[in-house]
Amino acid sequence: MIRVAAVPMTRWVPRSRLAPLLASIDPRRAARLERLHRDEDFQRGVVGGVLVSHLVRRAAHGVQEILQFGTGEFGKPYLLGHPGLHFNLSHSGGWVVCAVSSSPVGIDVEEIRPVDFDIARRFFSRSEYDDLMQREPADRLDRFYNLWTVKESYVKMNGHGLSQPLDAFEVCWSASKDIGFFEGSWPVEGVVAYVSDVLERHKLALCAHCSSEFEGLEVISMERLL
Repeated sequence: MIRVAAVPMTRWVPRSRLAPLLASIDPRRAARLERLHRDEDFQRGVVGGVLVSHLVRRAAHGVQEILQFGTGEFGKPYLLGHPGLHFNLSHSGGWVVCAVSSSPVGIDVEEIRPVDFDIARRFFSRSEYDDLMQREPADRLDRFYNLWTVKESYVKMNGHGLSQPLDAFEVCWSASKDIGFFEGSWPVEGVVAYVSDVLERHKLALCAHCSSEFEGLEVISMERLL
């Protein structure tokens, strides 16, 4: 089971109206959010915290307690008291997205903007970079964001953070558009990945273990969530 939801940041809500929602978020996360200076970052953080609670409660059949979190060896947060549930958050541009799964999961969303392709030289494998630069300019930006978001979601699924460089593994597409991974010369088994343009002007990618069934993307308005 993989539930994925996305919330569009269609409007900016005054900090004073969002502050009461901190009471429904893990106290340590709430304390970190209160220290944020930019109101936009505060709103994304609050929306992300409420979205995690919303999806976890649905997956855990209505559990009502305030969710609490621990932190893994490389900084990835995990749910305390719910060992059978995993989650991951991402935000960029006009969207906050969250995935909740019965197995480790990673999600990434990126607003599509022009990029300096030297970034790809630094962070992609040699073969990924060569393939990217051989593409027509009209296709190159789309391919870049496909690779970037899939790689980010893979690292986030593993929970390794920056300890696993993006060029330490390769992403490949089969003729049927299935996504696979190689670490060195060895294929990675038991992982599925999806990448989508369903969010306008954004790229969305998801990685999880094959035992998890993707239930599709749900868009939740801020009014409904908050």
